[in-house]
Amino acid sequence: MTIHESAPAFPPNERIESWRTGPLLDKVPHMRVLVVEDQRKMAKFIQQGLGEAGYSVDLAETGSSAELLAAENEYDLVIL
Repeated sequence: MTIHESAPAFPPNERIESWRTGPLLDKVPHMRVLVVEDQRKMAKFIQQGLGEAGYSVDLAETGSSAELLAAENEYDLVIL
């Protein structure tokens, strides 16, 4: 990817922060996400980021625990 000098430069996280804290957040429907990740540190990192963006996040460390959670709950997105 090439960035041209004429392209506008955004400070880090400006667009993300404005989305999280601005009026757009109120218009985003509540989404429930299941994250299947066996590395705890990575799972917590993803959970924190999605949580800060307004998503409800459940974690599963194994495929079988993910199956149980998916059978008991309705998810809009599953991240493997």
